Amino acid sequence: HLWTLRQKIPTVVQSLQFSQTASNSGRLTCCCTPLNSGWVYVGTDIGNVFSVKVESFQVSGYAVYWNRIVEVSGKERPGPVHAMAEHPSDPNLLLLAFDYLIALWDWKQKCVIFRCYSKQAIRCLSWLSDGKQFMSGHYRGTISIWNGKDE
Repeated sequence: HLWTLRQKIPTVVQSLQFSQTASNSGRLTCCCTPLNSGWVYVGTDIGNVFSVKVESFQVSGYAVYWNRIVEVSGKERPGPVHAMAEHPSDPNLLLLAFDYLIALWDWKQKCVIFRCYSKQAIRCLSWLSDGKQFMSGHYRGTISIWNGKDE
């Protein structure tokens, strides 16, 4: 749902139903709303990411499917998308967190820039303001700091 907070009581402005079978989308697990963007990125429990145009609340034809995220030799799903974070200075880069995998996706090049693996289950992530490092929060309460794309 897209909600408005401009009134005393928040109200639904738009709704969008993802079909679990028709689009192979799965259940929704998280979303990311980049600053100064007309898009919302939606992650699913099977590891796919969809882009939704806020103005029309329509799903774009371009999606990131889990098999594009894992390494070529990998055939197993990376798990649900737990978190997403847009790079602070490059809106084409989206950091994705799965169970034990973090991947940096380039929307423009349509490919993974890098992957890193965690020994602990990942639950959240965020870029540091300079975009050179990011942090991940883990299931057991620890925080890790990682080098980003420029390192």
